[in-house]
Parts: sequence; structure tokens; C-alpha cells
Amino acid sequence: MQHPPSNSKRVKLMITYGGNIQPRLTSLHDHRRYSYIGGDNKIITIHRDINFSDFMAKLSTFMFSDVCLKYQLLGEDFDALIPVYNEEDLNHMMFEYDHICCFSRQPARLRVFLFPVPINKNKASSDSLASTINLKKLSVDSLNTVACSYF
Repeated sequence: MQHPPSNSKRVKLMITYGGNIQPRLTSLHDHRRYSYIGGDNKIITIHRDINFSDFMAKLSTFMFSDVCLKYQLLGEDFDALIPVYNEEDLNHMMFEYDHICCFSRQPARLRVFLFPVPINKNKASSDSLASTINLKKLSVDSLNTVACSYF
């Protein structure tokens, strides 16, 4: 088993963007799972100590606009993507990268999904929307959009 690359200066990410998360039926249990359909993938390497603003600026170049991002935890489906809104969330993402390194026999890479920022950037409306969402009724549309509220 490898040890976390706590002294490593670089982190490898698989960036997925431009597609959509869609439901699919599994034949074994006949319950809903999700697939990412369309879009592109790109592998990038970033400095481990990159700050949140520089990281978001780098990611914005993939979609030529402002983006929001979510990352996928090891072994989780697309309905459990973790959003990154600020510096603290970015630090948590780096911790998860270290966790992947501990359990992976292959070179580790974390999968990151980019979503376009909704056109309506009114913070008050996105905050009220976020407070009324019932997570048990999460729809496919909500998997493909992210209300960004950077703090």
C-alpha cells in the first residue's frame, strides 16, 4: 500500500466537461444509476498548493466561461458528487486525492466534473433556491447544474 503523497507537489486530475449526467437502468437490480453522456475528458496536473481563485481560472479555460465544479469520491455514483465552492473545499478535495493514493495500485487521479455557471447569477435567488431543495427528490437536472455561491 502506498502512503499519501503529502510531500508531493503535483496532483493529477481527470477533468470531465461539456456532457450531461443521465439516468440508466441497471439490469441486475432495476434501480436507477447514472452515466455521464457526451462531453470531453482531459488529464491535467496542478500544483498541490494552488489557491482556489487560480484553480477556478484554470478550469474556466476548458469551457470558455465561468464554471462550477464537483468531484467524484472513490466508489461513488454521480448522485454523490462533492461541490467545491471555496478554499476549504479545495483542501478537502486534496485530502480525498491523498486517500485515493493510499488505496490505488495505479497512479492516482481524481475525477472532476465542470458545469457551466447558470446565466442568472443573482445570489439571493440561488440562496433561496438552495434552501428549498429537498435532497430526497434530487432530479437529473439538478445533477447537471450547480448553483455557485463562492464565499
